[in-house]
Amino acid sequence: QHAGRIDAASDIYKQILEVQPENPIANTLMARIRMRATDIIGAEGLLAIAIKAAPDYIQAHATLGECLTRRDQPALATHAYRRVAILQPDHKAALLELGNLLQNADRLEEAATLYRRLLRIDPNWAVAANNLAQGELKLGHPEPAFELTEGILSRDIANVRANALRLAALQQWGRLEEVDERVRLGECARAIEFDLPDAWTDFGAFNANLSRDLH
Repeated sequence: QHAGRIDAASDIYKQILEVQPENPIANTLMARIRMRATDIIGAEGLLAIAIKAAPDYIQAHATLGECLTRRDQPALATHAYRRVAILQPDHKAALLELGNLLQNADRLEEAATLYRRLLRIDPNWAVAANNLAQGELKLGHPEPAFELTEGILSRDIANVRANALRLAALQQWGRLEEVDERVRLGECARAIEFDLPDAWTDFGAFNANLSRDLH
């Protein structure tokens, strides 16, 4: 049924493009359908048409950034997401992806600036706060990383990534005596309040991977 809806949408976009071959909205939406079919190059061709026809069409640039990220072209993806951020400074998804690309390239201060910008837009966004915390740890700043994770966990004690990052911050900070106690308290809270025992297996794996990445 879902595939049928996609086919129907594709037919509509094709009809529009037969009449208006440069229509930026139809080209961008058709590009997303191509992406679902893993035809990334085909999607990029449609987006090039859309952007040429409407250079300020935000969704076309954002979709292009997604294509380029999937095609492992981080420098080009960064350029696409920067364009989105210029056109719409509060575009949360583009700012997040741009921050992630910069952080993956070890451009940590630039990434941190974007994550802080996101947290000014949405102070409770755990994804941005966790990413900023991880960047702070990579920069060797355990105290702000700890404070960020404390803020997340004050709202969501079940956040596995925040728990892992908080422990990593304590370890980097040299407050090892607190680690075992926090793990024990966290396990009790999850068991009693959330009944999610399997998540602690994921937590352990994440923490092991995080320690490897940080060192």
